[in-house]
Amino acid sequence: MNYPNNIFKEVIQDIEFIKRAQDLGFTLEEFKDLLAASNGDEEFHSEEMLNFASCKIKEAEKKFVI
Repeated sequence: MNYPNNIFKEVIQDIEFIKRAQDLGFTLEEFKDLLAASNGDEEFHSEEMLNFASCKIKEAEKKFVI
């Protein structure tokens, strides 16, 4: 089967995105929502996504503070 190279690039980008999310402590459910929002698959309100991301950043910062 011949697949366009852009399909593989998208898969690699998704895998890299998953790894970064895991490193920051995102749960699978949170990651699913984040990926859907980044792919434009679902409608998310900007304020809702900002609050969600801000909370996750604060949680991640607490993990990395020595």
